[in-house]
Amino acid sequence: MKACKYILIASVLLASLFHGVHTDLFVTANTYELIGFVGNAVTMYATVRGNPRPTANDITWVKMNDNMPEGRYVITYDTATNESRLRITDLAYSDEGDYYCQASVNGLSKTVKMSLRVVVEPKVERVSGLFNTKGVGQAATFSVSVSGNPVPTAENITWAKLDERSLPIPLEDSRITYNADKTEMVFSDLVIDDEGWYKCLVITDEGRAEEEFVLYVLGRYGVY
Repeated sequence: MKACKYILIASVLLASLFHGVHTDLFVTANTYELIGFVGNAVTMYATVRGNPRPTANDITWVKMNDNMPEGRYVITYDTATNESRLRITDLAYSDEGDYYCQASVNGLSKTVKMSLRVVVEPKVERVSGLFNTKGVGQAATFSVSVSGNPVPTAENITWAKLDERSLPIPLEDSRITYNADKTEMVFSDLVIDDEGWYKCLVITDEGRAEEEFVLYVLGRYGVY
């Protein structure tokens, strides 16, 4: 009778230990969507808890349908906070995408997804030259190319003339026309007072860029 009692106690203890090992596994992200700038660094955090406690060897990071940024990332695990961290340096636009942190312990596996968006500050470059010389009554064309992620639109572009303090004054003149994306400005029927410095400004949530032009207006019988 005593032998049966001891066997029963031992079975209960073994079952308790067995279930204790397989309590559960939890993997959560501190932030599910991140934004980083090209050339900067970004760190993703995932909290990993379980019983038994996961170790660094139980945790992996992968990028969906792509390789991890070669030579520019490091994975660490802080046992004090149960945080696994993926840090990517010198961000490139190609780093944009979905990343997964996965923990696997005693046959259990849990995964959490984090999305990284890489933005590029706007950039504007002159297509037409810095100096534009025209005669009275003629038309002057100024053009630029713009880039960034997201790509700036016409709503992000402003053309202005610089005043005597070099402050940009937005242009409001019926003689001025723009193309659809506002990367080209045509100033028609020029007069002497139109001479001066002009600026194209590109302003987005990601940053600001600008280019300047100089317009010279010659008299009606000047050489042009």
